[in-house]
Amino acid sequence: MIVLNIIGNLDDLINENIVNKRKDLHDIQMQAINTLMQNCMNDSNIDYFEKWKIINNLNQCQKSNNIFTIIKGAFSKNSHLSMNELSSDWLLDFWEKAQNISDDEFQKIWSTVLETEAESPGKISKKLLHQLYLMDAEDAKNFVSFSRFCFGDGGRENRTLYHPIIFIKDNPSAYKALGLDSQILENLQANNLIQCDYSFGYCFNERKKFFYQKNYIVVSKEGNIPAGNIKLTKTGQDLMNLIIKSNNEQIFNYTIDSWAEYGCSIQLNNRIL
Repeated sequence: MIVLNIIGNLDDLINENIVNKRKDLHDIQMQAINTLMQNCMNDSNIDYFEKWKIINNLNQCQKSNNIFTIIKGAFSKNSHLSMNELSSDWLLDFWEKAQNISDDEFQKIWSTVLETEAESPGKISKKLLHQLYLMDAEDAKNFVSFSRFCFGDGGRENRTLYHPIIFIKDNPSAYKALGLDSQILENLQANNLIQCDYSFGYCFNERKKFFYQKNYIVVSKEGNIPAGNIKLTKTGQDLMNLIIKSNNEQIFNYTIDSWAEYGCSIQLNNRIL
């Protein structure tokens, strides 16, 4: 009876939120649960022990919804997906962490994690799961944005390898205008996704192949080819292969121009620039 008094007419609560057509169902559900929690906390007729039980139940509803959304996302990409081959230890660890992920975009990454492990058991380490869990939604958004600066390795044996080409030490204002600054890089480094070297930077040997979107690039230079101040860690590389990578024509053109300024010869789609 107490719970009914708190919930009141749940249909009215949902309908009131549905007025805003732009809100998705997940947001509506979460808002409803949060409202019910507030109603519970503000009701002076309920003792603390009863409040704890009600809030715990609502919290479990939210966690269950999070897991359901992540599973649904994994199966929406592959309807024939099977979790029969997954390690029970890995799956328990995944459920324990995934139930606390409520951000829509971050849930998509966790859906991809589940899909990838189900297709290739053992591919996603518990270490990567733990690192993902330590990240918040803002960290994930920053990493997806950071991926715009990453070029795929053009070597046949390294198709899953990515290289951030970022000359931020020499041109901080230019990169800030492109949406990247030292604060974002410090955050990604704190999450063990990248390494930064602002003293000497990184480089490749005399000739290197890359791809970016549908572009195939060959960069060559006597001596070393400058690669900027950032490189991905093993965890960062693993995460790059899980996210939907973002691309940006302005960033691509700026990187090509930067290589040219450093004295590199460039072939773009078999055409010498």
